[in-house]
Amino acid sequence: MSKTIGVIGHTVCVIVQNDEGKILAVSRKDDLTMFGLAGGKVDPEDGTNYEQAIVREAKEETGIDIYDLKEIDVRDYSLDPTKLRTQHCFTAKYKGEISSREELDKAGEFGIVTWLDKSEFNFYKEYNNEMFEIAGI
Repeated sequence: MSKTIGVIGHTVCVIVQNDEGKILAVSRKDDLTMFGLAGGKVDPEDGTNYEQAIVREAKEETGIDIYDLKEIDVRDYSLDPTKLRTQHCFTAKYKGEISSREELDKAGEFGIVTWLDKSEFNFYKEYNNEMFEIAGI
């Protein structure tokens, strides 16, 4: 029987909505048909600055700059019973445009970035729907 060892790291995600009401979505790198929120792991240089982490992740994954962040949820989760992570979810405004496919590929980001209706998010769908509800979307 495996035992949970405590929080081993933190992750961040962000809900960004455009003027048409669509939400910024990023596909999985290993399955370009599965879309979720922009985000990722908090790097050691981020320390406990989760806002810094999601600003960095959003820029790396999408090319856009986010600002006016509001943390809307913090929760623990585990995909492996021995590894517990804490997820921080934010809402934010944005400026700029999504980077081109070529720019993202050069940066080592191989997913698809697009704007989707909330019903089109199919990766961690239950979690995303909860976050959309908290965010009032």
